[in-house]
Amino acid sequence: MTKWWDNVNESTQWQDGIFFSLCGAYALVSAIALVQLVRIQMRTREYGWTTQKVFHLLNFVVHGVRAVLFGFHHQVFLMHPKVRFGMVFDAYSSPIFHVCHH
Repeated sequence: MTKWWDNVNESTQWQDGIFFSLCGAYALVSAIALVQLVRIQMRTREYGWTTQKVFHLLNFVVHGVRAVLFGFHHQVFLMHPKVRFGMVFDAYSSPIFHVCHH
């Protein structure tokens, strides 16, 4: 079992596959959130920005950023630590949802 993990851990092909799979999954969730936001907006324009619309907008943005981070993981890991805005945004996405919920 340990040998299998060592092979995966040292393989750039496995790591790229995992990162691109996560990129695809987050991009799918982001796209679904955008579709839901558009559907809700088309049906209920008169209500303005409701909690549900803001929730779907935040899902679209946060998961979209995560998809970009995983999709460009080679470039993201090479960036200087002071300019990792995407990483900071990703780390604070949960508190953003909490603040917007209350």
